[in-house]
Amino acid sequence: PEEQTAIRTATDAYNTTIAAVAGANPNIALVDFKGVLTEASTGIVFDNYTLTTSLVTGGLVSLDGVHLTARGYALMANKILEAMDNKFGSNFTKATNGLAKAGNYPTNYSPALR
Repeated sequence: PEEQTAIRTATDAYNTTIAAVAGANPNIALVDFKGVLTEASTGIVFDNYTLTTSLVTGGLVSLDGVHLTARGYALMANKILEAMDNKFGSNFTKATNGLAKAGNYPTNYSPALR
């Protein structure tokens, strides 16, 4: 528990620093990946899939419990495009209806686990 607290404290401080640096630079669009992961803890819809952070069956987090699946990275890529659209007035997500499509990126799990 002490190590978990220390990791959480360090991660929160690191995220605060990132937000401050991004906020001070008008040329950076910030994506709240922690917020996306928090939302995914109860389910986040990506095309025809509902991804969660549940290990093995959630579809967002790979089997190592740390990295994302290909589908999870595709979701995050779309979140980056969305942040760029919001910050700079581009139209990546509107023009492409989300550049990355969930169905094009597998989770590499057995279909029986879906």
